[in-house]
Amino acid sequence: MSGVQTRLQKEAAAARSAAESATAAAGAPPPPPGGVAVGQGTATDQMLAFLVAQMTYQQRFAAAQLAQQTAAAAEAAAAAEASLSQAAAATEAAIAQRQRTAAGPPPLFYGKANSIEAHRWLLALEQWFVSAHIDAADEKTRLEVAAAALRDGAQAWWATKRVDGTATALAAWVAFGDAVRKQFMPVDIERWATRERDALVGSGARNKDVLAYTASFNALDMLLPGEREMTRVMAYERGLPLEYSVKCAERRFATLAEATSAMTTLWHAKESTRHTATSLNSTDTAEPSREAVASSSSAGAPQPSSSSSSSDPIGDLRAQVAQLTAMMTERFQSPARGRARGGHAGGGRSRQREGEPRARSRTPGLSEEVVRARLRAGQCIKCGLEGHYKADCTNDAKLN
Repeated sequence: MSGVQTRLQKEAAAARSAAESATAAAGAPPPPPGGVAVGQGTATDQMLAFLVAQMTYQQRFAAAQLAQQTAAAAEAAAAAEASLSQAAAATEAAIAQRQRTAAGPPPLFYGKANSIEAHRWLLALEQWFVSAHIDAADEKTRLEVAAAALRDGAQAWWATKRVDGTATALAAWVAFGDAVRKQFMPVDIERWATRERDALVGSGARNKDVLAYTASFNALDMLLPGEREMTRVMAYERGLPLEYSVKCAERRFATLAEATSAMTTLWHAKESTRHTATSLNSTDTAEPSREAVASSSSAGAPQPSSSSSSSDPIGDLRAQVAQLTAMMTERFQSPARGRARGGHAGGGRSRQREGEPRARSRTPGLSEEVVRARLRAGQCIKCGLEGHYKADCTNDAKLN
């Protein structure tokens, strides 16, 4: 019995040592002290204690492996998320670059002082930001684009701001716009805008372009926010051409936006009608009728060449077809040739053969000289009379 106990003790000690090594390699905590000590109690108790310790070590080893796998999966997920974030950022940057390229170059500002150009440039730049999908929160990009769009006097002004350090105070887009207006626009902007608007309204309204007038009026009106709506409508009405001014007064618009929209729509409609009428008139003038071409061709009038015709390719093709038709009509349907050679009206058969080549076959009994002489004289080869051909001749052959 003592030999079996000694062997069990050795196996239990070896198993315990192997389990502790595996647990340490897996990173699991060592087993808690306590339990049935090997070497105490019966051999059955020692075997049960060994089995319990081995199962405990296996559970801890499995838990340690699961923890390692979980940590590795978490690291892989974090790396994948970072990669996706980088790919999304790169895609957004590419889309933003494509949108800015599609919007075209930003409007430029040359620094014209005491004028409305600075105000117009800032408005155009706002529209360009919308087209390029540059949000208002991205003030850094807005300032970079605006600074790159400055030229001449405006560029020199901004360079001075950067040298003396005051450009850093204009980091906000609103502050930059206010600084540009203060530097390049008139000091009393409302007085200046009122004077400019009065000059625009009073300048030759009869031949005025309504679209250009409306754009200039709106740009100046935006600098006068305190005026009554009816005063703005009446000022706009006075500067319109006479027919537009009458229509604007008749419709009694309540707001300036309604008046400008209606007048520009009317302008577009009139311009479209005028262009259509002009196009139709030029087409009618450039394309003569078939009867006119035929009559001019039969009368021997020279036809215009394709280089001097209308620039419309369809009109040129029609003119050429009409000219060819007139030439074919003159060749095959004109009855004047037969009557000019003798006035013979010998039935439809002779008239039908008028455009055909004459029979030049030899007539038995006639010499070559006689045949040629009758052909030159326009006579029948068979009988020698005028007004018909040999194929239509019913006379006896005249051999002399």
